[in-house]
Amino acid sequence: MKPFRLVRCMAILAILALSGLQPAWTQFYTTGEPPANIRWRQINTAHFKLIFPESYEERAREYASAFDQAYQRIGEQLDHFPRRIPVILHPQISRSNGLVIWAPKRMEIYPIPPQRIDPQIWREQLVLHETRHVVQISKLNQGFTRFMSWFIGQQATGIATGLVPPWFLEGDAIFSETTLSSAGRGRSPAFEMGIKALLVNDKKLFSYDKSLFGSYRDHVPNHYEYGYQLVSYASEQFGHEFWSQTLDFTGKFPFVPFAFRTGMKRQQGMGTRDLYESALEHRRLLWQQEEIHGDFPAKDILSPAKSDYINYYSPRFVSDSLLVALKDGPGFIRQIVLLKTGKEEKTLHVPGFLSVNRITAGGNKIAWSETIPDLRWGNQSFSDIKVFDMDNQKEFRIGRQTSYYAPALSPDGTRIAAIENDVIGNCFLVVLDTESGEILTKVAAPDDSTLQFPDWSDDQEVIMTQLHSGGKNILAFDLSVMKWETLLEGGKYNLTNPTGNREYIWFRSTWDNIGNIFCLERSSGKICKLTNSRFGSFEPAISTSEKSLVYANYTEKGYELKFIPLESSASIVFDIPVEKPQPFYYSQTMEPVAFKTHEQESEAYPSQPYKKFAHLFNVHSWAPFYYDFQNINPAVSQEIYPGISLLSQNILNTSTGQFSYAWKNNSHFLSNRLTYSGSATIIDLGMEYGDEPLVFRGGDTQGPGEIEHDMLRVYSRFYIPMNLTSSRFISGMIPSLQVNYNNSFYHYSDGRGYKRGNVSLDWRFNYYRYLILSRRDISPRRGHQFRLRYYTSPFENENLGSIFSTTGILYFPGVLKHHSLRVSGSYQKQNPRRYLFVSHLSFPRGYEKARTEILHLLNVDYYLPLAYPDLTIPGILYLKRLRAGLFADMGINQYRVFNSSTNRVVWKKQNLSSLGVEFLADYHFLRLLFPFSSGARITYLPYSGIVNSEVIFSINLNIF
Repeated sequence: MKPFRLVRCMAILAILALSGLQPAWTQFYTTGEPPANIRWRQINTAHFKLIFPESYEERAREYASAFDQAYQRIGEQLDHFPRRIPVILHPQISRSNGLVIWAPKRMEIYPIPPQRIDPQIWREQLVLHETRHVVQISKLNQGFTRFMSWFIGQQATGIATGLVPPWFLEGDAIFSETTLSSAGRGRSPAFEMGIKALLVNDKKLFSYDKSLFGSYRDHVPNHYEYGYQLVSYASEQFGHEFWSQTLDFTGKFPFVPFAFRTGMKRQQGMGTRDLYESALEHRRLLWQQEEIHGDFPAKDILSPAKSDYINYYSPRFVSDSLLVALKDGPGFIRQIVLLKTGKEEKTLHVPGFLSVNRITAGGNKIAWSETIPDLRWGNQSFSDIKVFDMDNQKEFRIGRQTSYYAPALSPDGTRIAAIENDVIGNCFLVVLDTESGEILTKVAAPDDSTLQFPDWSDDQEVIMTQLHSGGKNILAFDLSVMKWETLLEGGKYNLTNPTGNREYIWFRSTWDNIGNIFCLERSSGKICKLTNSRFGSFEPAISTSEKSLVYANYTEKGYELKFIPLESSASIVFDIPVEKPQPFYYSQTMEPVAFKTHEQESEAYPSQPYKKFAHLFNVHSWAPFYYDFQNINPAVSQEIYPGISLLSQNILNTSTGQFSYAWKNNSHFLSNRLTYSGSATIIDLGMEYGDEPLVFRGGDTQGPGEIEHDMLRVYSRFYIPMNLTSSRFISGMIPSLQVNYNNSFYHYSDGRGYKRGNVSLDWRFNYYRYLILSRRDISPRRGHQFRLRYYTSPFENENLGSIFSTTGILYFPGVLKHHSLRVSGSYQKQNPRRYLFVSHLSFPRGYEKARTEILHLLNVDYYLPLAYPDLTIPGILYLKRLRAGLFADMGINQYRVFNSSTNRVVWKKQNLSSLGVEFLADYHFLRLLFPFSSGARITYLPYSGIVNSEVIFSINLNIF
C-alpha cells in the first residue's frame, strides 16, 4: 500500500512547525541527565508537582509556597489557569535559568541565583516568569488544538506554540515578572538600553524580520528585549484582553495561515509588523522626550576606536597606566585584553565559558569564574576559579568541582574573595589562598540573603552587594573581627559592582533611572554622582594610586571604557529618591504578588519519595501513523505509513522511547526504540519486525525459497558521552559499541545453501577538540577530531570479514577573519570473505560510493563569508548571509577483481580526485525560527574532465 500523501504532507508541516519552537518548547527536548546517585522526592500542591533532590527539601518547600502564592495572579492577565504541571529542580547545575517544555510538559528550574540580577529574589522571578510560560502554552490547548490532542497527544499544543512568535512568549513572561512584582527586568534601564541606543538617534528601524532573526552584520537586541516593549505597549493601548484573545484565536484556529498575526488583526487591525513599528516609534518619541543631557565634562575614552559593534567591559587596573578588560562582539570570541595609555591593545588570554562576565586583577594575576561541565551528566556542572599569571603567561585552576562565583583578587594577589552557592541553597562569602585554593575564611550570608560581586577595600575588608526580600544593600565584612556592616541600603533600586576603600565606595545605581556611577563617603553617608551616561555606566574600577576611575559606558556600538581623574572630576551631591519610578509601560496599577519571606514559609508541604524507576515510561504523545520521530529531517524525504506511534519520555530525561505499529507494504510492521541514560553508560535498544528480509545471493539463483514478511532487526548500543570541556576549547569523546542482529539470508559456497541470521559488532570512538566559535565564524578556526570505527561479524567469518576506518581532521585559521581551513585524512581497509561491506567513508565529491577494499582519502576545505545582506521579503524570506567554500578531494581506491584472461585475482587501483566550489545562502523562510541553507555545488573531476553541479539544501534543527 502506498503511503497516504495527504497525511504525509500534514505531518511534514507539523514537523516544520515543531522545529520553529523555542528551546523551552521544542518537542522531545532533553536538557541532559541528572547524576545517577541522586535520591529524589516530590511535593504535590494543587497546581504543581515539585520533584527535587532529597538534600534540597527545605528550599523546595519555599518554591512550592511561592508557586502557590503566585498561581492565581499570573493567570488573571491571560484569563487562564492551567492544570497541574511537574516542576523539576536542578540545584546541581551552576547556571541560573528556567524553562518550560511541552511534550512531555514540564518546567525545569536551575535555582542557583545569578550574580547579575535586579533587586528581585531569584526564586520569585523564576516563579513569575516560568509560570507565565505555562499559562501561555496551556491556554493554546482549546478548539482545534484540543481536538487534535486526542489524536496526537501533547505535541498538538506544542505545534500550536510553534505558531506564536518567541518575542511574545518571552516578552509577556517579562511583563509578568515586572507587573506582578516591585522589580523585574521591565524596570531595569540596562534591559532596554540596547533598543534605546538604536532609536534615540533617529535611525531607521531594523526590519521586523531582522529584529526577529538577528544579524551577522549588526548588533540586534534579542527577542526578550524587543518582546517586552511590544507586549507592554499593546497591553497599555488595548488592555490584557488583546493578548488573551490573540492566544484564544491561535489555539482554536491553528490551521489559519499565520494564526497568531491573524488573531491580532481581528481585534485591532494590527499585525505583528504593524505592532513592531508602532511600539518602537512610540518608545522612540518617549525616550527622546525624557532624555536629558548633563553638563558633566567629557571623559577620556581609553578603549580603541571602533566602527563595528565591540564590547570593552569589566576593566581592572594593573597599574596606573595599564588595565585589563574583557572584549567581545559578534566578530570575536571573548578575550582578556591589556590596554595601555594611548589606547594600545594586546590580547593576553582567551578564557573558557565564564559563569560571571567579570574579571579581577591583583599581584600581576587575573582571575575569573568559569563554568565546567560534568564529565558525564548534562544536568550537573560546576563554577571553578581560573587564574592567569601575567608573569609566566600560564593559566591554572583553583579547586575542582566547586561553586565559586565572581572572584576578587586581593591587591597583592595572594588571596581571593568569592561567593559560594552550594547545592542545598546556601550562600557564603569565602576567602581562598590563591596558590593552593585552601579556604581561609568561610561565612554564611546574613539573613539567608544572596551575596554578589565582592571586592577588597583593603587587605582586611571585603565589600559586596546583598540581595534580600527588601531589595539590595552594600555590605562590608571585616576579616579582622569577623563582622558584617551595612554601608548603604538601596531598597528596590539596583546597586551593583561596589569598589573602594575605607573612606569611599564607588558603585553603580539606577537611582536616576538610567544607571550611573555614584560615590559613597563612608564617614558622612553623603552620596555624589560621578557620571551622567546617556544609556548607562557600569563596573567602576579604581587605579592603584586611587587617583582615577575607569568604567564601561554603553553606546550604540557597544561598551567603551571611559576614564575619570578623581581629583579634578566634576561631581554633584545626589539625593536618593524616596520612591522607585515605574519605568514599565502599563497604565493600570498592578499590585505585586505578596510573597512570604523565608521566616514566613509554610511547613504545610509534606514530601514523599519520587521513585525514578517507577516513572521510567511516560507516554506523552502519539500519532495515527508511523514516522521515524527520532530522526526528523524535513529536508529528506521520509515515508509515512498508516498505523500508530506512541512517544515516551520521562520527566527526569533519563528514558525516551518510540513504540510504533504500521501497515507497510501489505504487511504488519513493528518498530520499537528505547534509550536509557540514567547510568554512566547510555543503553540504546531497538527492534524492527515485518519487512521482507534481505537475501544475499550466491551462485544459487533460486534463493532460499518462499520468503515471508518476517524481517527482524535488533540492536543494542552502549556508549558513554564524555564532556571534557574545561577551557576555551570545546572537547569530548564518545566510545561506543553496537551489537546488531538481523535475520537476512546469506548464501554459502560449500553446498549448504543459505544460512539465516547474522550478528555484527560495531565499535566506534570519536574524540573532538575545537576552539569556541564567534557568531560570524562558519567553521572552527583551531582544533582537531579523531574517529575510529571497526565493524565485524565474529560468528560469520566464512562469509563476512571486517572493515576498519579512521579519520583525522585538523582546523586552521584562514587568511582573513572568519575564514577557516579544514584538512582531513582518512583510511579504510576491509578484510572480506565472500561479501564486501558498503564503505563507511564517503568517496571524493562528485563520485558515488563504489566497491572498495582499501581506501585513502585527503579532503581540503576552505570556508569564507561573502556578504551579510540582511535583505527581507516581509513574511517570506530573510537573507542573512552569503558564503562560499572551496574544496579539493583526493583518493586512492583499491579492490580485488578476477581477471578471466589470466585466471587470477588481481588488485585494481583507482585514482580519484575532484575540485570544486560551493555557494550557499543562509536564510529564514516563512518566519520559521530555524535557519535554512541552500545553494549550489560545482564539481570538476580532473581525471575524466567532467563538470557537474548539484543543489545543496539543509535545515539546522539543532540551533538551540
